[in-house]
Amino acid sequence: MIIGASALPLVFILDQHVSFLESAFLFPRLIADTVFCVTQWRRQLVMIQDEYASEIKPFVQIVRDWKPPVQIVRVIVGLALLILGS
Repeated sequence: MIIGASALPLVFILDQHVSFLESAFLFPRLIADTVFCVTQWRRQLVMIQDEYASEIKPFVQIVRDWKPPVQIVRVIVGLALLILGS
């Protein structure tokens, strides 16, 4: 079915002219392909977001456990490394 739908435009352009009837077949296919691609993209996007969410939660918990003095020391050390590196 997919191969036939992909070969249909090739059959239509063999005479190097697309008639109104042929375009009436091609336009809905263009719309259907676009809808299919968008729905597939959204499904994959949800799966990717779920994967990131499952991996980030433990890290966010670790970051929240850091005490403010530890964070201040890390900022100072980071700034010192930036100054030394320049």
